[in-house]
Amino acid sequence: MAKMYRNTLDTLHGFTKGIITERKAKRANGEKTSGKETNFLDMLLEHYDAGEIDDEGVREEVDTFMFEGHDTTSSGVSWGIWCIAHHPQVQQRLFNEICEMIGEDQEEIIITEHLKKMTYLDQVMKEAFRLYCPVPDANRRLQNDFQSGPYLFPKGAVVTIAPLILCRNKNVWGDDVLSFDPERFSEERESKRHPFDYIPSSAGPRNCIGQRFAQLEAKVMTCWLVRSFEFSSNLPFESNRAGAEGILRPYSGIPVFAKIRI
Repeated sequence: MAKMYRNTLDTLHGFTKGIITERKAKRANGEKTSGKETNFLDMLLEHYDAGEIDDEGVREEVDTFMFEGHDTTSSGVSWGIWCIAHHPQVQQRLFNEICEMIGEDQEEIIITEHLKKMTYLDQVMKEAFRLYCPVPDANRRLQNDFQSGPYLFPKGAVVTIAPLILCRNKNVWGDDVLSFDPERFSEERESKRHPFDYIPSSAGPRNCIGQRFAQLEAKVMTCWLVRSFEFSSNLPFESNRAGAEGILRPYSGIPVFAKIRI
């Protein structure tokens, strides 16, 4: 088992090292991005060139971006499928939007331009991630004293931020907070909420570095699944309990029926 683990890790590290080496070579030949177009790897390599981070540090950051989001994405998509399997009207509306934008041909490639126009897909994914935040909590160490009302949090204190609790706050989301309703994220209703009422990927300068990538990944996966299969379940929606193990995983898996669309 240990040998298999090391071999797998070597494969993953080899993949990211190859990406870094290729980008270094292109930068050496004058190919660089700048300003708003600067990509994540170029930003890291600028710090590398300045001596602020070493090769291992660059690789670790790229590993985080490439691989750490996979568990969170798969968890979010799985919960999303659980949700739409119990809400056939939502599933049908989503399927109609996918067909309108992309078509029913399974060979048709899903591109970013498609996803940008799919407003209902965005609502469905946001609501799934609200109800089942893939990362239920995160810790942050305070860099300065912080005063909140009568409470003083001293510098160096570790504060736990719980997106799962925030996203299930009845004062924000209403008494039906545990129901699945993509209309919560309609343009009109979303504009009336504070941006920090919905932070499934945290927020601020220390938020999830790969959240946009993860969102695109989740949307592509969901598009492909809904375009390919019709999902249903004979179990109650509330029957699947979530277990927090760093990632919010379903205790019972995602027991749904998947009927191939013809």
